[in-house]
Amino acid sequence: MRTTRTSLVIATAAVGLVAGAGPAQGDPLPTEPQTIQLPGTDTAGDDGYCPFAVTIDFFSNQQVTETPLPNGATEFRFTGHAEAIVINDKTGESITYNVSGPGRQTVFPDGSFTIDAAGPNLLWTSVENSQPAGVLQLAYTTGRVRLAVDENGQTASYRLNGRSTDVCAELAP
Repeated sequence: MRTTRTSLVIATAAVGLVAGAGPAQGDPLPTEPQTIQLPGTDTAGDDGYCPFAVTIDFFSNQQVTETPLPNGATEFRFTGHAEAIVINDKTGESITYNVSGPGRQTVFPDGSFTIDAAGPNLLWTSVENSQPAGVLQLAYTTGRVRLAVDENGQTASYRLNGRSTDVCAELAP
């Protein structure tokens, strides 16, 4: 299903919207995470992400600014501290990542969106939507990443000036 990627990537940015009204940046991260389930290719085929199911517990203390744009799009700017714990559901092994960005996501009326982010980020896409070549299903990136996703959830462009870690490979048994 092509819309899976769109909703999940937007969910990552939207986490900051929920947590944006939370405590000041110097306070501890919220103790209740937003939990995101990513099915594995072992059960979901090309709609999956890693060869196994993954759970992401996202803790955010980010400030998010939402700005409506004249073209009907909405821009979200997020700054502040966030962490993601990525768990291999089969083995229970987990890795904690700093995913503080900062970044900007622009969501267009047709459901397409762009992301322009710097620093550390966690990005994911299903196998089905992982074109162009080189886009990892679950990637921890550092540096500047720019990507565009069309209204069908397909990656339209992806450019990284930095490093990318294959989180699926890091968590593989």
